Amino acid sequence: MKETKLKAREIVNSIYQPLGYLRCMVSNNEMWEWAKERAKEQISLLKSQIPMYAGGLNSKWDFWNAVEQEIDKL
Repeated sequence: MKETKLKAREIVNSIYQPLGYLRCMVSNNEMWEWAKERAKEQISLLKSQIPMYAGGLNSKWDFWNAVEQEIDKL
């Protein structure tokens, strides 16, 4: 899904970009991986507040689950 791929990149970038301003003494790859982990933590928290089933698989939960999977691919 193109929408989930875009959302995954948007979320990770929103965490990653400010790190560049901090000029951390780590590589860009390390900062990117750190940002991905923080993004997945936030999505997990969000998903914990959404019922998985509502007469079937909840489309909101399913969307965020797909976004989380796309983050793994970044």
